[in-house]
Amino acid sequence: MLKDFSSMPCCSERSVIRPLFYISLKINGNKFGFDDDIKISDSIGTEIQYEFELLIKRLKIEKLETKQIQHLVDVSLINVKRESWQSALDQLKQLLKQINSLNIQEMSRLVEKVDDAAQLIKNKDIILFLGGTGSGKSTSIHFLGGSTMAEREVSGLLHITPIEIKNSDLKAVTTSPFARSETRYITPVTVNIEDVGGNRSGSIILCDTPGFDDTSGVEVDIANGIGIVKAIKQCNAVKPVVLVSYKSIGDRLEGLKNLTHILARLIPGIRDQMNAFSYMFTKYPEDQRSKINASLCDVNKNLNEEEKSDGSFMNFVHDMMTKTKKGKRGAFVIDPLKDNPGEILDELLDSDFIQHPNEVFQFFTSERSKPILREQIIKHKLSIISATKRAEYSLIKYKLDQLEYLNKLLDQDYIKQIYDDCVQYISTHLSEEYANGISILNSCLVNQIVINSDDIKQYQLCIDHA
Repeated sequence: MLKDFSSMPCCSERSVIRPLFYISLKINGNKFGFDDDIKISDSIGTEIQYEFELLIKRLKIEKLETKQIQHLVDVSLINVKRESWQSALDQLKQLLKQINSLNIQEMSRLVEKVDDAAQLIKNKDIILFLGGTGSGKSTSIHFLGGSTMAEREVSGLLHITPIEIKNSDLKAVTTSPFARSETRYITPVTVNIEDVGGNRSGSIILCDTPGFDDTSGVEVDIANGIGIVKAIKQCNAVKPVVLVSYKSIGDRLEGLKNLTHILARLIPGIRDQMNAFSYMFTKYPEDQRSKINASLCDVNKNLNEEEKSDGSFMNFVHDMMTKTKKGKRGAFVIDPLKDNPGEILDELLDSDFIQHPNEVFQFFTSERSKPILREQIIKHKLSIISATKRAEYSLIKYKLDQLEYLNKLLDQDYIKQIYDDCVQYISTHLSEEYANGISILNSCLVNQIVINSDDIKQYQLCIDHA
């Protein structure tokens, strides 16, 4: 957060992030472990009040004083005066979302994280775990990676969690009993197969992924829709494993339905790759583990006409029904407390992988993220036009640089068009301003009107802007 606002020119976004930063210091007791060269004021309360004064001025300058924004500012100020720091922080986060729909700095950080992961899996075979939030991806990877698992109660919920982590790569993989995504970017874990009870020599890389289109936010959606595919494309071969929880079956596979639509965009020719998919069924009561195929058949029988016409979804339903039949391979019901992870890895490695992933996978942006991205691009355009009229060129450059970054990252025609339109608008504005300044000066010279210091300053300003 400190890095974010330190690199920003004066703008409403910066004026929200600064009080967010100071309030975070209040909540966390001013203990963030900053470098010695970063100075934090001893009078944080005064700094917060001052930042709110700047914020109010800045919103007026940028004409962002909507009723909703003004309400959020007012409520935040009340909470600051009451020293209700957490409430003030929550209100300011909402305010930041009103000003900027998309946190481009956070998205950029997530893309960089994925770039690091891409180097670790380049030219390697990987097992890619896919599933919605709460399907058990992170827990399953801990189990397969050799962590000692135990059932514990967390906030009143029973949760299977690692109590001894033997593989250092797994320290970056967080599990939770709650219905929120703990994984924000692809995380590779290298597992020595013999170390976890397998019969093969060598190692395999297990990749934990965020739940696409889930609870993590649009920044995670976009960063991973681009970044994960970028990483996967550099692999030698990919084994996709879809995780399906017991709850998902009860919900008529609603979560799986969303995932299949994403996978169809991720892998355009997915029908030709179905043989490479395996399934892990998680969180199943012991008395239900032998009934998975029957449950899937029952779900299939009761699908409505709209669901039956959904080609992507039905591909997976039929594939799961086939692979969960007795004697078939490609489906696992895992019990992290009792099963042997090595045996499961041996069987996964004996099955098909997607070869030449660079040709199979393609970049995508989730349906939920597309309108938010478009909204942010329009906000950038309006901000650039407004800043141009005020001659705030540091802000113009900052916003243009962000548009250029998004254009290079996402390669969308409409982003390039808006970027080009903004550049053209700025160029036209400067040309007109310069021509107007020259015209006024020439008129003074032709008509022999005395030029005063204000005329000279205005002329010099036009030259400076040009």
